[in-house]
Amino acid sequence: MKFIEELIEAVYGDLISNSKIVAIYPGRFQPPGPHHKKTYEWLASQFGKNNVFIATTNEVDPVTSPLSFDEKKAIWKKHGIDGNNVVQVKSPYRSDEIIKKLPADRVIVFALGAKDSDRISIGTKKNGEPTYLQRFDDNKDK
Repeated sequence: MKFIEELIEAVYGDLISNSKIVAIYPGRFQPPGPHHKKTYEWLASQFGKNNVFIATTNEVDPVTSPLSFDEKKAIWKKHGIDGNNVVQVKSPYRSDEIIKKLPADRVIVFALGAKDSDRISIGTKKNGEPTYLQRFDDNKDK
């Protein structure tokens, strides 16, 4: 963890101190477990609790996604996370419902696990345009 903290400080230093970064932690969270809480807490320690949002949907499927948004939010609250930081969105990996409420000068960082990054198209579309999500290392100077 020390290396990651040093990397974030080196790259984001001024932005973090000025609260310009908003971290969005997207996912299905079926259910939100202790490992999810740990990730949220780490993000909050880096960017501030008011700058970290959990983005999840209300899509329910008896087999793959049995919990509703309200049930997931209740679990996050039992983990000690402020319910205002848990936001119902249509698409967690876009999170327009969160982004449209932010000032235009904010930098948005999506915190994805390896499982998510393997399932999501990141880079370039077939037509050559960039995908919505881009890797930080390739864009840190932009």
